[in-house]
Formats: sequence, structure tokens, C-alpha cells
Amino acid sequence: MDDHKSYLSKAAIKLLKPLVRLLIRSGVGFATFSEWVKHAYVSVAEDEFALEKKQQSTSRISVLTGLHRKEVSRIRSEQDASPDQVEFITSNRAERVIQGWLRLPEFLDKQEQPLTLNINGQQPSFNELVQQVSGDIPAKAILDELIRIGSVEKTDNDQICLISKGYVPTEDTSEKLKIMGQSAADLLATLDNNLDPEAASPRMQLSVAYDNLSKEDVEAFKQLSRIESEKLLIKLNQWLAERDRDTNPDTQSTTELPTTTEQPSTRHRSGIGIYYFENLTKGNKS
Repeated sequence: MDDHKSYLSKAAIKLLKPLVRLLIRSGVGFATFSEWVKHAYVSVAEDEFALEKKQQSTSRISVLTGLHRKEVSRIRSEQDASPDQVEFITSNRAERVIQGWLRLPEFLDKQEQPLTLNINGQQPSFNELVQQVSGDIPAKAILDELIRIGSVEKTDNDQICLISKGYVPTEDTSEKLKIMGQSAADLLATLDNNLDPEAASPRMQLSVAYDNLSKEDVEAFKQLSRIESEKLLIKLNQWLAERDRDTNPDTQSTTELPTTTEQPSTRHRSGIGIYYFENLTKGNKS
């Protein structure tokens, strides 16, 4: 095995371990996972490795993936019968309400922290917030969802306070899995881009870690990193929200970029993710 494949092998096994841990905990065995991997191989070969100006063929997909032609044909027919609906994971309505609560001045106090809101009536109210950022969805439906996922809570005065600055369901495993799939895919796509010699430009890929910290310092850093990360994400959320054409249909970009020939309806998805990690290190450095 050459050096490149040796390093790739080690990296692939390392990144698969957390996924395998999740699969085993969920009762998913290797045979099922293997079938999912086959579908992923065929899908990527179909969509991203076709020869220029040529229809992708079963034979070429077989060559690219190492799967037998009959297997490729079976998987392609299954995908045609039940195609994946590619999702641009735009913020769902509940998430938009959280984002609006964190950025709109009328819903913030003097320290730019989210206000506790009346459900309706005296302004600013939760109903007013929902109308501004979530369109015609009933405020009660949004409120029920935010309470369900643990992002807000009612006070004794029947007001609403925001207790989570992100849309992270505390109980809904299916919703957490959707978020996991998208977040992991985004990170791996960035890593793949930065390893691709033909990529137009590298994408930001930064991290910081030290491996000889006390338990107390780890806990302190966990709190510090959450506070500082939330500050950054709120600032970036404000910038993106002002330019998002779903949130602001009449918006005109104020960012100076080279002129392109794309159609006005072209959609691009862009964002940034921040994640915290910790683990025990084995042994001591010599």
C-alpha cells in the first residue's frame, strides 16, 4: 500500500469509528451499513464523476466503484424509484424564530441579550416576532415546537424566555440525526475540498486543542468556548440573515464580487459550524 492510501486508510477508520459507535448503539449491523455505503458510492459516481458531455453509464459506475454491474443496475433502479430529495437545509420556521430573537434589536435588551417576551399583547411579543420572521405559521405552533425541543420555557407570569441559542432538539432523535448528517457532511465536504488539488480555493478549516489539561481547566474551557462561539455565531447570523432571499425577498447584495452570469434564481448555501470536543489522552509524552 502506498503512503497516500495508508494515510487515507487510517483516516477513514478514525472518522468511521464515531459513526459505527452510533450504528451499533442503534442496532444497525454491518450488512445494513454495507448496503447504505453501496448506495452512496453509486450516487456519488453518478452525480460527480461523469465524463464531460457523456451520460453516466452503469459500466462506468461499476469501474469507478468496484461494484458488479448487476449491483449498480439494481441500486440505480431503486434510486430512480425512490429518489433522494436533496435538501438545502434552510432554517426551518422554528429555527428562524430563534435567529430573529437573537438579532432583531426590538427583541434584545441594552446588553443585546434576548428579551423575555409576552405571548401576545404588549410589545414586543412572541406573536410579533413570529409574524416578522416566520410568515403565516401560527405562533402557537412555533411555540409548541420550541417548548418541545427545550429552546424556550414559560415563566410564572406566562411570558416566554429563550434558554437555548440554537435549534438543537433535546429529545427528538430523528431531528438530531438530520442535523448530525448535515453537519458531518458539511465538515467532510470542506476537508475533501482542501485535499483536492483541483479545487478552486481552500476553505477555512481551523481548530485548536491541547492534550495535557486538568479536568477543571477542561470544564472552564467548555464554558468559555460556548460563550465566545455564541457571540461569533450571532454576529455571522446577522450578516447572513440580512442577505438571505427567503428572509428578505427584496434584498440586494452589498458585497462586491466579480460579475457572474448565473440566473437570479440560483440558490447557494453557505455557513460556518463550530463544534466542541474532548477526550482522554493515552499515556504521557516522553
